[in-house]
Amino acid sequence: MLSVVVLTNRRTVGKFFEILGPATTDDLDICRLPLSVRTAEDFNRQLLQVAVAIIDAAPNPELAIDVCQCLHTHRPTLPIVVVVWCPRAISSSQLRGLDATGVYSFIDLDLGRSQIRQVLREVTRGARVVRAESNHEDTALAEEGRPGPISGEPGLPTDIAQSDLDLLRLLANGSSDREMADRLYLSRHTVKHHIERLRDRAGARNRTHLAAWAGHQGLYSKDQR
Repeated sequence: MLSVVVLTNRRTVGKFFEILGPATTDDLDICRLPLSVRTAEDFNRQLLQVAVAIIDAAPNPELAIDVCQCLHTHRPTLPIVVVVWCPRAISSSQLRGLDATGVYSFIDLDLGRSQIRQVLREVTRGARVVRAESNHEDTALAEEGRPGPISGEPGLPTDIAQSDLDLLRLLANGSSDREMADRLYLSRHTVKHHIERLRDRAGARNRTHLAAWAGHQGLYSKDQR
């Protein structure tokens, strides 16, 4: 049994990993906690029983750096995996700050469950998986194998429809297809179709890249999760 703690303040990310546990024939024990330095400090007594810590860095990279530093200080050998499935791009300096805390791997939730499980197993064996790629899409890991911000991105089209703005805003804030379908009164198939259309229009490599692009256009809100 691999014991994993997930520190995140995003409901969508938390749900992803909660589903990841039961889907793995009970080989993962997932514990979800809020992302904060106090949580990391209070959790220290249990750290010896945890095999991997997963940190959701995208909404607040500076807080994630502080949490990683806290965990690393109290248990230097604890493998830390950082989630970069982001509503906005993380800067290169922030990535370097995270890397300096001893992060073992950066992952994107575009990866399949089996690939994420493999990354978790590898880091518990001491491997540093700095480049984790999806089988179906390029996850845009750049700059020495680490995820990088979008460069040369276009702005929002002046003729963009309000319905597209609503969808991009939900996407930038980490909503799932089902959540977007419910909020916009659409089918999940229609949501996927619109995402692909907007991805092509924005020149985004994949869904995550589109979410990051939307975040750069001011469509990410810390209050909308």
